[in-house]
Amino acid sequence: MTPVPSDFIIPPVAIRRPGLETPKAMSRILIPLDGSAASRAVLSVLPARLACYRTPVTLDLVHVRAPLEAELARLLTPAQQDAHHRSEGLALLEPLAAELRGRGDLALNLHVPVSALVPDALVALARVLGVDEILMSTHGHGVEDKQFLGSVTSEVVRLASVPVALVGPGAGT
Repeated sequence: MTPVPSDFIIPPVAIRRPGLETPKAMSRILIPLDGSAASRAVLSVLPARLACYRTPVTLDLVHVRAPLEAELARLLTPAQQDAHHRSEGLALLEPLAAELRGRGDLALNLHVPVSALVPDALVALARVLGVDEILMSTHGHGVEDKQFLGSVTSEVVRLASVPVALVGPGAGT
């Protein structure tokens, strides 16, 4: 498995607390986002999830980009492809990160890995970052599709070595 690039990071702000010699260990939550309304539902349950953690908390927001089509990829240099993926991914993640900035003991990292295998990329990134949990949405296709979880969600739950908390699409309403 190829390592997942995670160089698109907004460094966390140093947090100092009076009277503490050593800062508390950070807690990390990986949050995959795909731009859908269902994935935004995660943000509605985030305050309750954060209350379960020691502070400070680091949120790793992730948008996995699919590789470019072969015809288009041949027209661009690797650096141009990286710039394209970074700008598209950050365009999706930045508005969500802006909603979260300004909260107390919270640091944000933005990641835009490129992979055709989204579940593998998410699980690899979670392992590399040492997250405590993955918090992700389901698209709620329901019984009529003969499945309760989407294929990406099912694979992440199956492959992850950390807990995966699932949020249904109605959580944000």
